[in-house]
Amino acid sequence: MSESGDLIACDLLTVADGNRIYWESYVHPDGRPALYLNGGPGSGLGTGSYRRIPGPGDAGPRLW
Repeated sequence: MSESGDLIACDLLTVADGNRIYWESYVHPDGRPALYLNGGPGSGLGTGSYRRIPGPGDAGPRLW
């Protein structure tokens, strides 16, 4: 696995019912985008390994 790159943006997205969803975007300039969906409250993201991408040429995760 290769590193995902630098954090380029993060924020809270407010949805119709008033809940907010945290998101992060990382970039690898020569790759394809990937979307990672967390399992929800209580699932935990551990040590941040979700920020790694499958291999060279992938853009890195867009986390929601």
